[in-house]
Amino acid sequence: MRTIVPSAYIPSIVFNSRYIIHTTKKTIKQRHNRKLAILSSEQNRPLFDVHDTVRVHNLDINPPQYVLNTLALDPRNPAWDKFNKNTVLAELDLLLAKCKRDNITNNSVNDINIAVVRYIRQCEKQHIPRNLKLTQAFLKKHDLLAVPFDKGTGFCIMKASEYEAKLMDILNLPQFEKVIKKRKNAKDPTIKEHNELVKLHLEGERFM
Repeated sequence: MRTIVPSAYIPSIVFNSRYIIHTTKKTIKQRHNRKLAILSSEQNRPLFDVHDTVRVHNLDINPPQYVLNTLALDPRNPAWDKFNKNTVLAELDLLLAKCKRDNITNNSVNDINIAVVRYIRQCEKQHIPRNLKLTQAFLKKHDLLAVPFDKGTGFCIMKASEYEAKLMDILNLPQFEKVIKKRKNAKDPTIKEHNELVKLHLEGERFM
């Protein structure tokens, strides 16, 4: 630019470039906030005024503010490490099975498959936000866990060892029974029973 544009114009170009960038960022932020406000109103969920959604339990250190802000966004944000296409494909299988039962045309089924493949490819290209990476790195470095609330929306930050101890206390209660696999290819009894019920259900639909 210095070799093409006269030096007297460079300060003006720099000023206007910075002004345009600042204005564009502000406009995009306002647009996103309007969309979030509409979403908040439709779902009746306070996306902007969320309080007391992150609790700190028995820690020797105070988590940085960016960790608390990230966890306060949404329980799903810190919980998802990366996009899992298998979950989408499993839901697709259920949808295609319903399409088959409802005699949906092959053209519509092909459109659904193509749309899902495009969606998966687009999601796999997305990167994890920087604040989420930093939050995950902080939790891993200090051996901490962000445990979602059983009721309500939020997280409890606690030591991984303490969480495992509390979990073992629950699993050692008399109402739980440890399932021991007798061989490598043995199926869990619950999964085996579920598969039998599904098989009977499908056989019943076949004869209806």
